[in-house]
Amino acid sequence: MQLATIVHQPVPSMPANLESNTKLPAKSATEPQVVALKKAPVTAQQPTGEEVVIDEVVTIPPKLIAQNVPPAQSNTTQQVTKLPKTASRLPWAVCVGVALIAAGSLLRFLAFR
Repeated sequence: MQLATIVHQPVPSMPANLESNTKLPAKSATEPQVVALKKAPVTAQQPTGEEVVIDEVVTIPPKLIAQNVPPAQSNTTQQVTKLPKTASRLPWAVCVGVALIAAGSLLRFLAFR
C-alpha cells in the first residue's frame, strides 16, 4: 500500500503471508515456497488502500501465437540503390604518402650500404 500511495497509481500486490517466501533462495521451481508463490492470487492495491482484481487496473496485451502471413511491405519505404558519398580521399592520400616515405627511406638505406 505504501508504494501505491507514493506513486498515486495502482500497483500489483500479493498476500502478506507469502512475503517470507520471497526472501528465501530457491534451488528449483518445485520447492514449496516457489509453488506457493505461483499459486498465490495477485491483486492490485489502489492508492486509497482498496484491494481490487488485477484485471481492473492492469491491461495485459494479447499474445501473438502464430502468424501465417508475413507482414505486407509498405510502399512508403524507399529502396536505396546507391549510398551517399560521405568519405574523402584524405586517408588514401596519407597511405600513399607514408608508403612513398617508407620506400624512399628504404632506397636511401640500401644506397649507402
